[in-house]
Amino acid sequence: MAGVHGHPASGVEVGTSGDSDAYYAAGYDYDPNSGRMDYASGPGLPTGGSGGVGYTYLAGSDLLSQVQIRNAGGAVVAWSRRAYESQRDVIDYVESNLGSTGSYATLSKYNYTNDAIARRTAVVTSGEAFGGSGNERFTTWGYDARNELTASRRYLGDDPNSADPNDPVLLRTVRYAYYSDGNVSNITVQDGDELKVKDLAFYYTENRAPWMMLWSEWGVDANGVYDPNDVYTMTAGREFRFNGPARFVSRDFNPNSEYHDFVGDQQWTDGADDYVMNTS
Repeated sequence: MAGVHGHPASGVEVGTSGDSDAYYAAGYDYDPNSGRMDYASGPGLPTGGSGGVGYTYLAGSDLLSQVQIRNAGGAVVAWSRRAYESQRDVIDYVESNLGSTGSYATLSKYNYTNDAIARRTAVVTSGEAFGGSGNERFTTWGYDARNELTASRRYLGDDPNSADPNDPVLLRTVRYAYYSDGNVSNITVQDGDELKVKDLAFYYTENRAPWMMLWSEWGVDANGVYDPNDVYTMTAGREFRFNGPARFVSRDFNPNSEYHDFVGDQQWTDGADDYVMNTS
C-alpha cells in the first residue's frame, strides 16, 4: 500500500480474491525521520487524492498539536488544536474548528486551568456548540489530600477566578465522597441554590466489587449541609451480582420496603437489559 506522501505506509484491507479492498480499506502514513503517524485515510474520511486526516506535532517534541481533516485536494476543511503550557507538557486548551487554519469558526473550546501538580482545577467552555459568544460556562474542581475529586461546580461566565460557592450564577454543584480504600461512597448533586440534593450512594462487597446503589433526596441549608427538619427520601435502588465470566448483572428494588422487594417481576439482567436467569 503506497503512502499518500510517499512516506512509509501500512494499512488494512478487507475484500475478495479479485478485489482486495472491496469492503474496507484504511491506510496510514508515517514520517520517515521520526516514525510518527502523519496521515490516515479510510472510511468516514474524505476520499480520493490527498483526502484523509493529517497530524502535526509541537516543534521539538512528540506532542500532538493539530488533527486536520483534508479534502481530496489536500485543503484543510476542519481541524482541532491542542495547546500546552509553556513550562511543562500539560494541556492548556483544546479546540475544534470548522474551515481552514486561516479562516474558521470555532465549534468548541475547552480552556483549562491546572495547579502546581498538574491537576485540572477549572475549565472554560466556549464556541458554537455551547451557544456562541456570550454563552460561556466554566467548571471548577476541588480535591482532597489524596488527590481525589471532592467537588465540581458549574457556573455562568468565563472567569474561573470569580467562582464563589454561594454566587447566584452557580448552576450546579456535584460533591464526591470516598471510603478509606478509595472507592466512591457518594455522589451528591445540587442544582443552583436549591435547598435539596440528590444523592447516589455506593456499597461494595468484602472483595470491593459493586453490591448496591441507592438513590436518595434530602433537604440542605444554604451551605449544603443536611437539614434534619426535611424529609429524607430513598427513591430507588439497584443490586449487583457478578455473573461470570467477566460480567455483572443487576436488578432494581424498592429501598423503602421492609425486605427490599424487587420492582415488578424483574429478573437479573446484564448491561444490555437481556434477562439472565443463572446468577450462581
